[in-house]
Amino acid sequence: MAYQESTAIADSLSKAENRAAIQEIRTRYETEQTEAENEFLRLENQQTIKQRNRILAAVAILLLLLSVLGVLYHKVLQGRRQIAAQNLKLAELNQTKDQLFAIIAHDLRGEASAFQQLAQIVGFHLKNRNLDRLEQVFGQVNKSAANLNTLLDNLLQWALTQLEGVRLKPTSVHLQQEAAHTLQLFESHAELKDIQLIDEVPPNLNAFADQNSVQLILRNLISNAIKFTPPSGRIRVSGKQDGQQVVLSVEDTGQGMSANQIAAVMEGRSVESREGTSGERGTGLGLPLCKAFAERNQGAFTIEPQPGGGTLCLVRLPVTG
Repeated sequence: MAYQESTAIADSLSKAENRAAIQEIRTRYETEQTEAENEFLRLENQQTIKQRNRILAAVAILLLLLSVLGVLYHKVLQGRRQIAAQNLKLAELNQTKDQLFAIIAHDLRGEASAFQQLAQIVGFHLKNRNLDRLEQVFGQVNKSAANLNTLLDNLLQWALTQLEGVRLKPTSVHLQQEAAHTLQLFESHAELKDIQLIDEVPPNLNAFADQNSVQLILRNLISNAIKFTPPSGRIRVSGKQDGQQVVLSVEDTGQGMSANQIAAVMEGRSVESREGTSGERGTGLGLPLCKAFAERNQGAFTIEPQPGGGTLCLVRLPVTG
């Protein structure tokens, strides 16, 4: 019995030790397993972070390349636009040059030749003392000189507008004085064609504009009206205030203008040169110049054909404040 009891006690102690050892082994295994799993997760996280960083770095490099390519592409497009604009400007300058040379070769040369021939005729009659003939030729000389002067002035102003070399100095312009002065310049020309010049510009009408521009507009409109008005016709210059603008009008009883001719002027193109009612010649630049200078002075220019013939040209300019 004592042996059995001692054996039972020994077995019991052995089982307890075994259980403790097993528990210890199990605990150690679970701990090691947990550590291994944590290490695996840590390594996996490190790999994930490295991979993410690689992706972010690749995306950043790609975005940088795209940005650089975008800047380069923008510069290329900008360069192409500049080249296209320069080519267009060069083409316009070449067209302006060709038109200028054509005008000089045809209209200016023809007018100068006519003036030279008249000078030779004057010299011939002076030499032979034909005073009656000199009086007749004098009107032609005066008309030729006026045409030549207007032609040269228009050529100069047109060339300046094409090259953007016009400098305006706006000031208060007394329109009645300017109209009266311009009409006086053309009195002899109008008398030769028996054309009546009527001045109806009110005395208190003032525009805020460049004085040289106003004079150029009036000269061209009155000269053009005389050129295309037959003998015994009338040219009326009038004006009025319309709100914050003044309106100058030049109306004639001439041969009028076609719809195509008016459209060419309003589009800023030179009008095809026509002969006047007495064979006067021109460049077709006068009315486009009037439109250009009216607009440069913050105004407007319009042409209205009149029923039964004739033309009404309207120039709008800012009123003096």
